[in-house]
This record gives sequence, C-alpha cells and structure tokens, in this order.
Amino acid sequence: MKCFFCRAFHCLASAASVFLLCTLIASCVSFSAPGEQSVRKRNLMAEYFSIASSYEDQKNYTKAIEFYKKVLKDKELHESAYYKVGYCHAKAGNWAEALKIYNQLLKKDNDNKNLKISVAYVTAMSGNLKEASVLYEKLVKDNPTDASILKNYIAVLMALNRYKEAEEQFNLLKENFPDDESIQSIQVKIADGLQL
Repeated sequence: MKCFFCRAFHCLASAASVFLLCTLIASCVSFSAPGEQSVRKRNLMAEYFSIASSYEDQKNYTKAIEFYKKVLKDKELHESAYYKVGYCHAKAGNWAEALKIYNQLLKKDNDNKNLKISVAYVTAMSGNLKEASVLYEKLVKDNPTDASILKNYIAVLMALNRYKEAEEQFNLLKENFPDDESIQSIQVKIADGLQL
C-alpha cells in the first residue's frame, strides 16, 4: 500500500505531465515556421491577383481595380498590379486615371514600348489629339516594323483633319505592310477626307 504522499506525488506528476502535453500541443498548433507568414501573404496576393483577373475578364473593371489595388502591397507583384489598375481604368474609359498611372510607370521604365503605346493611345482617347500625334510620330520612327502603331498614327492624323499627312503615312503602310487587312478601309477614309 502506497503512502498518502506517494499517491499525491504520483497524481501531481500525472497532472503535470498532462499539463505539459497540452501546452506542447497548443504551442505546436500556434507555432509558425520561419518564413511561413511571408508565404501566406504571397499566396494571398496571388489569389487577389487571380480574382482581379477574373473580374477583368468579365469586364467588371471596378471590382478588378479594387482587387488589383490590394495586390499593390506586394513588392514582387506591385508593378504588374499597378499596370493592370491603369489598364482597367483605360478599359472603363477613365482616361485621366489611366494616363496618370501609365506616365508614372513610364518614368520608372522610360524605354518600355508597351507603356509608350499605352500613353499615346490614352492621350488620343482623352481628346488630346495634338499631343497624341506627337507621341505616335515618335513611336512610328522608333518602331518602323509595327503596323498597329502606324495605323493608330494615321487614325489620329485623320481625326485632326490632317489628311495629307495621313495619306503620306498610309503610303508607308501600303509599301511596308501590303497584306494588311485594313488598307482598303483606310484608303476610303483618306479619300473621303481629302475631298472635304
């Protein structure tokens, strides 16, 4: 027969063991491995980016912008998300916001052809056709093998009623891109404009 003190000690030791086991389990559950928090954050940002892309595909630009803006907190995805915010503003017709974003991005990456094209396009769509014509003229000189830039330049010149210059650029289009599908329709528009 065990003495009272032995039984009390045994009970106390058992209780302490249970307490330590519970504490150990609880600490393992709440313990996060080094770097785990940043992985969770990165995964969350990737999920926000994916959600934003889905809204963009659905042409719900307001919601897409909302989720792309959440991604701006992530250093790795910041530039892509910021570009997408500008793109969604442009698709929604918010030209001033899109132009502001594209110009800020262009300051950081002033050799980016796509940003330059975006700035020229948004400038034209916002109604500043004179500035757009200057931007497109430079783009055409810097990118003589890009038919889409040349066609946009021709469209801006026609919008400015500068049909003689548009005709000169159109002749370059015909010469350099003879198989372009839009040659016929552009030719008709220029001919109509020259008769005015």
